[in-house]
Amino acid sequence: MRDQLYNVQTKYRHLQDEKLLQDNDFKTRHDSNLITVQGQRKEIDDMRFLLNEKNRQNNDLQAEIAGIRD
Repeated sequence: MRDQLYNVQTKYRHLQDEKLLQDNDFKTRHDSNLITVQGQRKEIDDMRFLLNEKNRQNNDLQAEIAGIRD
């Protein structure tokens, strides 16, 4: 009976250790994903700004071309 109790306690501690490792791994991956998402949001905002700028330039050039044609 004592051996069985010891084995159960050992397995329990082992499972606790595994859970801690998995929790730490999950937290690390989660934090990394948050940083990646924030970077991608910034990149999207930067690209949106550049797209708007290019659209403005395109509109200006189209207006200039229309003026030349007239």
